[in-house]
Amino acid sequence: MHLENWESMSGSKSVRKIMLRVAEAYHEDVGKGIVRVDYTVLTSLGVKPGGYLKLIGNKTSYAIALPLRGQQDEDPEIIRVDPITRDNLRVSIGDVI
Repeated sequence: MHLENWESMSGSKSVRKIMLRVAEAYHEDVGKGIVRVDYTVLTSLGVKPGGYLKLIGNKTSYAIALPLRGQQDEDPEIIRVDPITRDNLRVSIGDVI
């Protein structure tokens, strides 16, 4: 399972893959189609904050990518995903996507 950056504006797809452990979303992100990852992960995928990521778990979904908040939450190995998106992906907290 992996996630990819997705560039829909140009109609082209740039594929870079990385595996991350699913963690609970911030309360304010629930239901908004937002995932949070470490800023270095966004940079390595070539995605700017607010860009889209293609998430692949047991199913596929897309989400808006934003950086994690605060130093205590900086972990390049997690992705914060809300319950709706986790359900769409058919994954749980602790799974790797």
